[in-house]
Amino acid sequence: MWEIDTFDVISLRRGAGDRLTAFVDDLIRAECLFTPIPLAAILTNLRTNLGDKGVDTRVADGVDSEPTGWLQEPTIWQYKAASYADVTERIRQEEIEKEYAAECIRQGHAYRFVIADDMPPATKKQWQGDFEQWARAIAAGARTPAVLTAGDLAAWANRYPALVARHFAHRIAPNAMHAESWGASIRNLTPDYVRVPDWDNVEIALGAHVDFRRNPADPVFVMQGEAGVGKTRLAYETLVRVPHGTLLVYTLDPSAAVELAYQLANDAALRAILVSDECDVDARYRLNTILQGHRHRVRVVAIDNTGIRTPQSAAPEYWLRNVPENIVESVLARNYPAVPHDRRRAYASLAGGFITLAADLCRNDATLAASGGVQNLPASIYEYYRRRLPDLDRSAIETLSLVRTIGYSEDRADELNVLCRLTGQDPQVIRERLLRLHDVPGFVGRGGRLLYVTPQAIAQVAFENAWTRWAAHNPPDFLSRIPGELLDNFLERVKSTAGKEVRDTVAAYFRAWLVALTPDVLTDAEGVDRIIALAEANPEQILPLIKQFVGKATADQLRASSGEYGGGWGPRRKIVWLCENLAHFSEFFFDCEAILLRLALHETEKNIANNATGVWAHLHKIVLSGTPVRFLDRLALLKDRLRSNEVAIVELALKAIDAALDPHAFGLVPDPVIAGRLTPPSWRPGTRAEALECERAAFALLASVIESDSNARDQAVGVALDHLFTLVTDGLIDECRRALRPEHLSPERRAELINTIERILARDKQVADIDRLKKAVAGELIEWMAQLRPHRLHERFVAALAVDPWRKQRDEIDEDWRAELVALAETLVNDFDVAKGELAWLMSRAARSSVYFGEQVGRLDAKARVLDLIIGASADAQDLGFVRGYVSGLLELHQEAFRGRVNAWLDSLEDTNPQAVYEVSVTAPDEIHGFERVIRLVAEGKVSGAYLRIFGTRIGARRPSEAELRRMLCVLIERARARDNQATDAALDIAGAWLHRDPKGLTTTLAETLELLWIVAEFGAKDAGQQAYEWLNLLMALTATDPIRAAKTAIEALLSDRISLHVEADQVIAEAAKREPEAVMEIVGRAALDPEKGWRLGIGKHGFHGMPSAVLLDWVHRNGLEAARVLARHLPAPYLQDGEPVVAEITARILDEFGDDEDVFSEFCVGLHDLEVHVGKISHQYESQAALANHFLGHPIQAIRRWAQHDRDSGLRHAELWRRREEEQRIRRS
Repeated sequence: MWEIDTFDVISLRRGAGDRLTAFVDDLIRAECLFTPIPLAAILTNLRTNLGDKGVDTRVADGVDSEPTGWLQEPTIWQYKAASYADVTERIRQEEIEKEYAAECIRQGHAYRFVIADDMPPATKKQWQGDFEQWARAIAAGARTPAVLTAGDLAAWANRYPALVARHFAHRIAPNAMHAESWGASIRNLTPDYVRVPDWDNVEIALGAHVDFRRNPADPVFVMQGEAGVGKTRLAYETLVRVPHGTLLVYTLDPSAAVELAYQLANDAALRAILVSDECDVDARYRLNTILQGHRHRVRVVAIDNTGIRTPQSAAPEYWLRNVPENIVESVLARNYPAVPHDRRRAYASLAGGFITLAADLCRNDATLAASGGVQNLPASIYEYYRRRLPDLDRSAIETLSLVRTIGYSEDRADELNVLCRLTGQDPQVIRERLLRLHDVPGFVGRGGRLLYVTPQAIAQVAFENAWTRWAAHNPPDFLSRIPGELLDNFLERVKSTAGKEVRDTVAAYFRAWLVALTPDVLTDAEGVDRIIALAEANPEQILPLIKQFVGKATADQLRASSGEYGGGWGPRRKIVWLCENLAHFSEFFFDCEAILLRLALHETEKNIANNATGVWAHLHKIVLSGTPVRFLDRLALLKDRLRSNEVAIVELALKAIDAALDPHAFGLVPDPVIAGRLTPPSWRPGTRAEALECERAAFALLASVIESDSNARDQAVGVALDHLFTLVTDGLIDECRRALRPEHLSPERRAELINTIERILARDKQVADIDRLKKAVAGELIEWMAQLRPHRLHERFVAALAVDPWRKQRDEIDEDWRAELVALAETLVNDFDVAKGELAWLMSRAARSSVYFGEQVGRLDAKARVLDLIIGASADAQDLGFVRGYVSGLLELHQEAFRGRVNAWLDSLEDTNPQAVYEVSVTAPDEIHGFERVIRLVAEGKVSGAYLRIFGTRIGARRPSEAELRRMLCVLIERARARDNQATDAALDIAGAWLHRDPKGLTTTLAETLELLWIVAEFGAKDAGQQAYEWLNLLMALTATDPIRAAKTAIEALLSDRISLHVEADQVIAEAAKREPEAVMEIVGRAALDPEKGWRLGIGKHGFHGMPSAVLLDWVHRNGLEAARVLARHLPAPYLQDGEPVVAEITARILDEFGDDEDVFSEFCVGLHDLEVHVGKISHQYESQAALANHFLGHPIQAIRRWAQHDRDSGLRHAELWRRREEEQRIRRS
C-alpha cells in the first residue's frame, strides 16, 4: 500500500507549519472515527482562536481501546515544524508552561508534543522525561506526556492510505486518487451540483454503508446506472459530506481496486473507503470475497453500468435511472446560465437524461448556435456525433467502441494493439487520437490504464457505426477474427449497446457469455430471518404463511418493513430475494407473484433494480422471465389485476405489460439447484408464431385498458407509443390503429403519435432494403398519420409544436411540417383572437418548437400586429423561445419599420428582466444592437461574464473583429476583478476561439489587444476554471512575445491553491527557459525560496526540469544553502550505464557541497521516489531498488553513500514485506 517514511514527514517543515498541522489533525480525526470519541470532542485551530497559548489541538475525550495509545485519555497537542536541534530545552519548557496548556494539564489532559523530525532514541527518552517533570510541576497528578517524531507520524499515517495520498500526493499510484483530486476531476464539467430527489434514498443508504460504527452484511455497496447518468457524481457528493469521507481512495480500474483490496486485507492496521468506478461483476464479487472479513475497517463503493447483479449477495443493488429532463434542465441552468433556455431545454432533451452529454452540448453552444440556432440543431445524437468529429476521429472512437474498456498503457498497452489489428488501424495513431479526444470533447474516458467511450449515448452511436464500418458486410468473418482476449469485452459491449439485429447476429457469443456468468444465487446473509430459512427448506408450507403474513399487514407496516435492519438486510429484502428464486418453480409462482405485488404496492426500496416492483414486473416478460409458467397463464392473472378498483394495482399492471412488450430480453442464469431441487428452465415460445401470439395477446390487454379505462388511458397510451415500432414491424398495425384512435388521445399524445410514425417512416428510408417495412405497412402508416392530423385549431398547434424541431427536420417530414407552420402562422397573424387565445400556450414549455414557429410568425407579421400582444404577455412567459423566434423573424424582413419599438421594449426590461433581454438580444444581434446590449449587461453586473461567451465565435452572421474582442476582454477583466467567478472562464474561452481561427498566432495582433490577452492569462493562472487547455494554448502563444512575463504567470499558477494547472504551467516554464534561461531561473528561484508557498513547487517536482545545469548551479551558488535545499528534491537520480554507476554532474556538485545538511539530504531522498509507481511484482521492484543502491555504497561523496545505504535497507525491507503479501495472495487465489 502507499506508504511514507520519515523523510516525507520532515518535508512538512517547509512553509509556515500549516501542512504539519493539517496532517496531524487529519490523523487524529481518522483515529477517532473508529472509536467512541465523538468528532465534536476534537477542537482544532486553537492557535488561531486563542492566540499562541501552547496548544494547537485539543481532544476533550479518550477511550482505553484506542490502539495508538496517544488518544486513550483527553489530550492537548502542540506541533513544531522544525528540526529537533532548533527546539531547545528552554523553548520546550516555555511551550508546556503556556497559559492554556497548563490549564488543560491541570484539568486532566495529557500533553502531546509533535515534531517534524527524527531523533536518536536516547534524545526522545530525555525529552519525554523533561515534559513529564514539567507537567508534574504544573499538576502533581498530571498524566504522562508523549513525544511524537516524524517516524511515529509516518507509521501512524501508513494505516490510512487516503491520508497518505491527500498529504503526500507523490506517494499515490497513478491509477488512484484521493478525495480532493477526484473532486477536481468529477466537478470539471458541472461545478454546481443539483440534487436529484429520486436518489435521496440512495444517498442515505450510501452514507450509512460507510459509517464504520455500523456493521453491514457485505463490505461492498453497489450502485448502478447507465454511463453518464450521474452515478459517480452522486457518490462523490455523498462521500465528501460524511465524516469518514476523508478516508476514501478512488480508482477507475477494477483490477487496481482488487489489488488495493488485497493490500488492505493483508495489513490489519489499514483503514479505508475504496471507491471502485467502472467496477464489473467479476471485480465486485472478488472485492466482496476478499474483504468480507475486514468490513469493520474497509468499505467499498462499487459503481457500474452493466446491470448485472453480484452473485452470492442478497444486498440491494441500487439502479439510478436516467435523470428526468426537468432535472437535467436545472443542472444546465445552474452551470450554463448564459445558454438561452430554449437551447438548454433542447440539449437536455437531446441528451436523453445523460448529464455529461447535455453539459458537453452546452459547452459547445457557441459553435452550435453559430450554425443557425435551435432549428439547425442535430436531428439526433448520431447527427451531433457526425458534426462534432471529423472522420479520422470518428474512426478512432469507433475502434474503441467495439469494447467496453481497453487497456492502453503500461502492462496493458498491448490490448489496444490487439484491438487495432482487428480493425486494421495503426495503434500509435489511434492511441494519440483517443488521448486527445479525452481532453476535447471528452468522449473518451480514462481510468488508470484503461480507455472507454463516454457517455453511453455516444458509445451507442459509435458502436453502430463501427459495426457498419467493419462487420456488417461480413459478420461471420468479423466475429471469427475477434481475439479471445477481447471476446468478453466485446460481448459486454454488444449486450449493453447493440441493436436487436446485431444482438441476434452475435447470439452464439452472447449465450456463451451468459452461461459463463456466476449463477445468480443468493445465499443466507448474517441475520437472516428464521422464517426465510425455513422457507428454503420447506417452501410448500412456509411460502403460503409468508403470503398470509404480508397480505394481512397494513400499509404502514409494509412501508416500515425496510430493506435494511441493524446493518444487515431486513425482512423486505429477504422476502423479495426468496420470491425471485422460488418463482422459478410453477408450484410457487402464484404465491410469489402475490407477495411481490403486495410489497410493490408499498415500495420502499426505490432505485434498486431488484426491488419488489422490478422483480414482479420482470416475471411478466415473454422470454427470460425467470419462471416456467406459460406467458398466457401469467397474462390471465395480469388481466385480473387490471380489473382492480385500486389505481395503484392498475398502474403496476401496466408496468408489467410494458415489460412484456419490451423486445430486449435479458435475464440472470439461476442456480441449478434452488431450495434443494433442480431448477427448471424458464418458459419461452417454441416458435416465432407462438412468440407473436404472446405479443398480440399482451397488446390486446393493453388496448382494452385504452378502450375502457379513462383513468389509466394516458399511461396505457404511453406504453403503446414506446413500443410502436416493434408492434408495427411485428404485424400489429391494425390493432394499433384500432386502439390509438383520435378520441382516445390527448392533444399531446396525438402529437407524440404522429411524430413516432414520422420517425418510423424516416428510419425506413435510411435502412437497407432487407430491413424495410413492407410497402403495404408503410402505406398504411402514411394513411394512418393523415387521419390523425387534427382539424381543430389548438390541436393543430399542439401537433405541430409540442415536438422538438430536430425531430421534424428530415427531408421526408420537413416540407409538410413547414407548410403547416406557415398556415398556422398566417392564422395567428390575421386573427387577433386566435393570437390572444394561443399565446399563453406558445410561451409555455410544452411548445417545444416555439422558436422556429415564432420566426415564421415574425416573417409574416409585416405590420407587427401581434408585437404589442407578445410584449405584454412575455412578462409571464414560462419560456421565451416564441418571443425570440418572433423578434428574429420580424427583424429579418421588417427591421427598418420595427427595430425602434423592439429596442425600446428591450431598453425598458434591462433593469427588471436582464435574462429576457439577453435571450432576445442574441437572437438578432445585428438588428437590435445585441452585442452592445449584452456587453452593457455584463459590464453593469446584471448578468455574469459567461453570457459573453456566445459572441466568442460569431456575432450574428460574422466573426468578431479585433476591436470587438478587446471590448469583450476589457469587460470580462473588470468583471473578474469584481469577483465574477465565470468571467475568467469566459475570457479564456473567447481568447481561445480567437487563437484557433488565426493560423498566424499573435504576430499581427495589436499591442493593446496583446496586453488584454496577457491580463486574461494572468487571471487564468489564479483560477482557469474549466479552461486549462485554452489557458495553456494562450500562454504558449504569448511566450513567444515575452518569455519572462510568461514564466511569471506560470509561476503564479504553480503557487496557487489549485493544482489543476501544474502540468500546463510546467510546460510554459520549460518553453520560456529555452528562450531566456537565466531570467526564468531567477523567477523560478524566487518562487521556490518563498517561505509561504515555495513548497508547492515540490508537488510533482515542477519548475526546474527545463533549466540548463550551469544555470541551476550558478543560482545555487548565489543563493546558498536554502537554494540547495529547494533544488535537492529535483536532482537527477543516480543510475547505471553499461553496468557502471553514474551520478549526474549537478547531483554530484550539490551533494558534495551541501549534502551534510540534513534538509538537503532528506529532500534528495524524497525526490528520488516522487510519483514512483510499481507495476507487476512489487517485491522485485524493491529488490531492484536495493540492487541499484548497492553500486553506490563506495561512492566518494559521503551523501551519496548515505543515500545508498538508506535506499538499500529500505528496498530490502519493503521487498521482504511484499514477498510475504504476494505469497499470501497466491495462496488465496489458488
